[in-house]
Amino acid sequence: MLAKLHTLSLLGIDALPVEVEVDVSLAALPKVLLVGLPEAAVVRVGFEALMMQRRVECGVISPSRFSSRRHRGGHFCSDGPGTGATHMSQTDSIDFGGTRIDYSIRRTNRRKTIAITVSPDKLVTVAAPKGTRRTLVAKKVQQKAEWIVRQQERLRRNGRQSTKTFVSGESINYLGRQYQLKVVLRSTAPHVPQASMSRGRLVVPVARRWGAKRRRVAVRAALAAWFREHAVVQIQTAVDRFSTRLGVTVASVEVREMKTRWGSGGTDGRLRFNWRIVMARKRQLEYVVAHELCHVRYHDHSREFWRLLSRVMPDYEQRRQELERMGPTLTI
Repeated sequence: MLAKLHTLSLLGIDALPVEVEVDVSLAALPKVLLVGLPEAAVVRVGFEALMMQRRVECGVISPSRFSSRRHRGGHFCSDGPGTGATHMSQTDSIDFGGTRIDYSIRRTNRRKTIAITVSPDKLVTVAAPKGTRRTLVAKKVQQKAEWIVRQQERLRRNGRQSTKTFVSGESINYLGRQYQLKVVLRSTAPHVPQASMSRGRLVVPVARRWGAKRRRVAVRAALAAWFREHAVVQIQTAVDRFSTRLGVTVASVEVREMKTRWGSGGTDGRLRFNWRIVMARKRQLEYVVAHELCHVRYHDHSREFWRLLSRVMPDYEQRRQELERMGPTLTI
């Protein structure tokens, strides 16, 4: 992790001073409920699932055609029908100390640099500018082989530790602290139960007659709603504080479900944040907010961008590394 690169979308923040992209922000998330699908339509987080969901949101395909196949598809979602910005992928592999690293290559005219992504299912994808030679891609993968293997091992460890069953006694992160979940069985309960914090525990009431699967879905939905509500408050507070210090004007702040980012922002002053960031420590949440606020001034990641960020947050690199380590645990 030496050189700066323009984007690092799959780490959860749209850019960081590292040379590769990696989906470690939500790496521990084995399953998600996708927007617009029935609650029971739970699919595994895989690269194609993410891209297909994006295609649903773009209007390229209808939700009914959404597929949760785990293998990778042949193309990215375009910004709209017929743009054809990304081309069919190739596959290749390298050898690293006796370990074979398989990867797919996706060439696109949207990129100016090569980026490496390790998805939650440990698959490796290289996004490269159109016309990039295969040998150059292999050289880049070889240079980052140790890092790739390390990320895959981390994903394996986190995957073993991340599955939640949403029963009493489980630990849930909020602002970097662990709170115990308490599921209260009642003779009657709202069809859509609400979570609350009581005596240091996150409490969710459910009907005793509900089956185990319905309870899990209801508890998760209640927790997600609770986190969204509190994320709005925490994020807005941080935006107000750092926008003043940075001297930038914010047009809007949106807290939403984001599958692969912690946040995004641009020179139009519109900021978007993943509600899960409220599960991180406050200093990590502040890092994400300050980072995106700097994009109101600078769209790219030039020296001026990092200089501006370091002016209000001299230890931003330490906070970034903390978020990278903690990121896989920030899920429900």
